[in-house]
Amino acid sequence: MKNKSKIIILTLIFILSFLGLIAKYFFIDDILTYDYKFIEQPENIKKVIFRTKIARIISVIKPEKYYNPDIAKDFTDIAILYENKDENLTIKYYYRAANIYKILLKKNPSLLKEIEPEYIRLFDKMGNFYCTKSHEYKDKDNEKAISYYLKAVDAFNTLIKIKPQYIMEISDIYNAIGSIYENGILYDKVHQSEKAKEYYLKAYKIKHKIMTNNPDEITVYEDQNLKNLTNINEKLKDYGEAEKNYLETIKRFENLLDKNTKDSSNVQIFEEYTILNSLAVANFELADFYLKVENYSGAQAYYFKTLNLSKIILNKSTYPRNGFHFNILNAIGEFYYKTQKFDKAENYYLMALDESYKIEGPTSFSATDSQKEIKNNLGDLYTKSGQIDKANRYYAEAKQL
Repeated sequence: MKNKSKIIILTLIFILSFLGLIAKYFFIDDILTYDYKFIEQPENIKKVIFRTKIARIISVIKPEKYYNPDIAKDFTDIAILYENKDENLTIKYYYRAANIYKILLKKNPSLLKEIEPEYIRLFDKMGNFYCTKSHEYKDKDNEKAISYYLKAVDAFNTLIKIKPQYIMEISDIYNAIGSIYENGILYDKVHQSEKAKEYYLKAYKIKHKIMTNNPDEITVYEDQNLKNLTNINEKLKDYGEAEKNYLETIKRFENLLDKNTKDSSNVQIFEEYTILNSLAVANFELADFYLKVENYSGAQAYYFKTLNLSKIILNKSTYPRNGFHFNILNAIGEFYYKTQKFDKAENYYLMALDESYKIEGPTSFSATDSQKEIKNNLGDLYTKSGQIDKANRYYAEAKQL
C-alpha cells in the first residue's frame, strides 16, 4: 500500500513538473518575444525549439496551440538559423511553417491581413534559400539545382497575389533554369537546348507581359530574357524565330527613341546617345545574324543602317570616340570580302584603318588592337587579290603592333 502511495506521489510530482515546464516555456508570453534579436541568441533557440515540440504534443488536445501564427514564426526563425548549417533541417522547418499557414488560411482566409508580414517573410526567405542552394548545386548536380529552383518558384508563386513584383523573381529563376539546360551536363544536347528554350520562353513571356502592361518598365538596357531566347533559337537553327527576336529588339529601341523624342514634359527619359547606341548595337547584331545564315541582302541592309546610326552618334556625342564605328566599318569590309567584292572591301578596310587611329579614351577594344586586326584583314585581302607586296607590308606592320 505504501509503495502504491509512493508511486502515486512520484507520478503527481512528475506531472506537476511537466506542467511547470509547459507553463515556463509555452504559456508565459514574455518568455518568447517575437523579434530577430531574441531568436539569434543561442540560449533562446533551444526554448523556441522546445516550445514547438510541446505545442505539437498539446495539439492533440488543443490544435490551436500548434496551428497558430506564433508557432509558424518560430519554425521560420529556426529554419533561418539552420540555413548555413543543415540543409535538411532548414527545409523541414520551412515546410512546417508553410503547412501551418496553409491550414490557418484554409480555415480563415481573412487572417492573411493579420499575418501578412510574417507570411511574406517566410516565403521570401524560403524562395531565396532554394535559389542560393540551386546556385551551389549548379556545377555539381544539375538536376538537384533545377528541382530547388522549381521549389523557389512555388514559394514565390505563393506571394504573387500579395506582392505582384515577385513575378520578376520567377522570370529570373526561369532564365537560370534555361541556362542550366543550355550549358549544364544534362541528357543529350538536343534535349538540353529544347528544355532551355522552354524555360527561356517562360521567362521572356513574363517580362514581355510586364513591359506591355507597364510601358514605363521598358529600359534602354539589353533585355537578357529576349537575348537568351534569341541565342537558343539560333543554336536550335530555328532561324525564323531568331530573326523575329532580333527585329523585336530593334523595334523596342525604336519605340523608346520615339517616346523619348515626343515626351511632352521635355524631360527625356534616357539620354538620346544611350538609346541610339543600343539601337545601333541591335541593328549590328541582326546584320551579323543575316551574314551567318547567308542572307546577304539582309546583312548589307542592316550593316548600313548600323553605319548611319553610328554616324549620327558620332555627330551628337560628346563622349570619347570608342571602337564601335571602327567595328562597323571593318564588318562591312568583311561582308564585301566574304561576298568577293574586293574593291569595296578594300575601301571599307582602309576607312576602318583610318578610324582606328581616332579611337580614344578607355575602351574594351584598344586602338592598337583595332589597327592590328585591320592590317591583318588588309593582308588577307591583298593576298586573295594577288597583290603580294602590299599583303606582306600590312602583315609586317600588324606583327610590329
